[in-house]
Amino acid sequence: MKAIILDLTDESESNEVALSTSVSFKRFIDFVKECAQIETSTRRVYLESAVERMTVEPGFYNIKTIQEASAFEPLLKIIYDLLTPSLQPGENIVWAIGIPLSPVLFYGTDRLYNIVMDPITGERRTELMYVQVKSLYEQNQLLTVYSLILERLYNISSPNYKPLVVCIKETDIPRYYSINFDNRFTDVYPVSELPDINPDKIQDLLTGNGDIVELLELLPIDLFHFEGISIISLTEVTIEYTLEHIKNAHLENSDTNKNAFLRRITESLRILIADRKIDFGLIPQLLVNNRFTSNSKYAFQSQIISAGLPEDQVADIYLLLATRFTKSPQPMFIDEMKTDDRLIGLMNTLKNSGLQSFVLVPVYAGNQIVGLIEVFSFVDIILDENTLSKIRPANQLISRIFQNLIHEFNLRIDSVIKEKFTSVQQAVQWKFQEAAWHFLRDSYSKQLPATEKIVFKNVYPLYGAVDIRNSTIARNTALSQDLQLQFELLIGLLSQFSQHLGLLLANEMSFKCKNILNQINDVSEQLDEMKTLEFLEAEALPFLQHFYEDLSNDKSTYSYRGTKKYKKEGMELKRSIEQYFDSIDPEKGVVFSKRRALERSMQMINFSVNEALDKFKIQIQPLYPAYFEKFRTDGVEYDIYIGQSIDPDKKFHHAYLKNLMLWQLMAMASIARVTYELIPNMEIPLQTTQLIFVNPNTIDISFRDDERRFDVEGAYNIRYQVIKKRIDKVHVKETGERLAQPGKIVLVYFQNKSIDEYLDYITFLQAQNIFLDDLEFLELEELQGVSGLKAIRVGVNLDLPEMTSEEATRKSIK
Repeated sequence: MKAIILDLTDESESNEVALSTSVSFKRFIDFVKECAQIETSTRRVYLESAVERMTVEPGFYNIKTIQEASAFEPLLKIIYDLLTPSLQPGENIVWAIGIPLSPVLFYGTDRLYNIVMDPITGERRTELMYVQVKSLYEQNQLLTVYSLILERLYNISSPNYKPLVVCIKETDIPRYYSINFDNRFTDVYPVSELPDINPDKIQDLLTGNGDIVELLELLPIDLFHFEGISIISLTEVTIEYTLEHIKNAHLENSDTNKNAFLRRITESLRILIADRKIDFGLIPQLLVNNRFTSNSKYAFQSQIISAGLPEDQVADIYLLLATRFTKSPQPMFIDEMKTDDRLIGLMNTLKNSGLQSFVLVPVYAGNQIVGLIEVFSFVDIILDENTLSKIRPANQLISRIFQNLIHEFNLRIDSVIKEKFTSVQQAVQWKFQEAAWHFLRDSYSKQLPATEKIVFKNVYPLYGAVDIRNSTIARNTALSQDLQLQFELLIGLLSQFSQHLGLLLANEMSFKCKNILNQINDVSEQLDEMKTLEFLEAEALPFLQHFYEDLSNDKSTYSYRGTKKYKKEGMELKRSIEQYFDSIDPEKGVVFSKRRALERSMQMINFSVNEALDKFKIQIQPLYPAYFEKFRTDGVEYDIYIGQSIDPDKKFHHAYLKNLMLWQLMAMASIARVTYELIPNMEIPLQTTQLIFVNPNTIDISFRDDERRFDVEGAYNIRYQVIKKRIDKVHVKETGERLAQPGKIVLVYFQNKSIDEYLDYITFLQAQNIFLDDLEFLELEELQGVSGLKAIRVGVNLDLPEMTSEEATRKSIK
């Protein structure tokens, strides 16, 4: 045992919040007395003897400082004997006595001092490991202090907090220890009257919902004095800490520095294996069209990939290894490779590079292999099962990392497709998959990458649009209502400026606000929205921010003119400005309430429409693949393309197109019912219209590099696109009525022949009670560059319960 004063973290003096503490053994002695009273065995005599020795020794009962305590080593040894297991070898116990709630100790076991102090220089060799940043360490310590205060003085229990962790470098491989505090023998005394608290508020702050500064204000730490001792013990947590380090590295992984991230992982594996002479390589299983592809961005320090073998050969080797590990999950040592002729070349290449030891360890997610860990050394060292077992605790985390790297790689492939092509669905993915890989491969090899033109010829187009009726009017109404409230609040606030500060400029700004408010209220006058918002953002807001900052300043001219009256007025004005700022918060402020309500109502519609269309997209794929693309407007538009060129391997038949046309009608009827049923739940009731454009002829589509989506090819086909853009607001000839109406399906067409099949489907769906018996044939007004348009319009039975997809399929087949 040793009596040496030592700060385990060297952070005690630098903490911004200092605790009032003193050393005392009173609570400990009382604790031993209580134990002696309830003890019935012969141990009672031992406990009573210990109490007598600690109480009769002059001065021990009234010790206040650690310097005084260090003079009573025999009595400190009694405390050690009472609190540690008698049968545990003393050289293995890492134990000490310290200042209350502090990592400063003054008496402890030889084992503890040998761990934390350099045996030659006597210097402390512990380094505190912050969870994230130093402020979080201080916060965690304060929460521990408050837990003791609340438990002892308010009878409020609180959660346990993470212990401090220190790093000790006895060798070139660091080891980690947690510092555990036993505060049973620490008393807490209020230095003045104990303040009243709100238990719910305090509990909320203790669980991390708030700022620690708020806790310090509600219950200042300098109101309390801490007296007693803390019992300190160290527990090695190298494995746990290293695994936590890997987990944190995984969560913080940034694509900008993949090399640094993977180095942190391999460095952590070195700590687990506790040998600097051993290193690691990581190879996630990256597949393109089910074939392994090597990539230095995602593989780290791989000796196989860096061996200089051709890419195709590396892919073949990986496939061979993956097949072997699927059958047998045991690691493969380098000398085992000579049993397979296909691996002998790899073995010789690795040995020629200077490797003395090399092992491949498979990593799995369930039964699926997700990558390999290479364990290797350029020094003649024994790598065996015992050595490899040390990294086994990290296998699950490495598996997650590999899965994320694989997912990230696949996203990069998809990202290239979306950036260079379009949002790709399974129906046409075959066309894009290899093109994306070729682009990535060329970019990695520093060649000038080129994108391949994607064209689908002679496809049948089906277009539909679900529009929110009068959405522009609803937006303007919501904006006007919000702006009206905002200007009323602003005028009221500016009147306080004039009243409290005598600021003439506030009167002039209030005059402008009233003029704008009159424009808002005058429905006959067109509001200049841009000019209004510019006034609020560029003139009113900076004006208020300036005076708010000035009023927040201790030397504010307006808050402290020397009288209590001015101070009070300044505080009232500051609170009024704060309330105005709260009101203009786009997320929660009252002056955005109408716009938020409208947005929520529109989101309800768009979510339901998108969900219905997504189901529609899935339902139409099994018979014959079709490309389905949605576009977000105020509502949702979509294009469907089907034809032989979409899937050259499967013969196309016109029946697939007819089935799709019928499905489209049923899906639009379903959407009309779904959006109608949403109306009672909307804050601002909105209705939808449903429109289909019928084009009986095939068109060619190609990927447009400038718009990153499919578009039509050729002059004739462009006409189809122009018509789609212009028919959404078309009117009925002679009556001038808008064609698209809520609760109805509209089909726009040119030639009567092109609508014949749809008429059969409508008759069928009327028989199923999906459509009403109110079919209309309409002539449409001419549009710019488009004439001869016609339409049919039919009502949807909005009271019909939704069919399941199985029921709809059966009816469609019949």
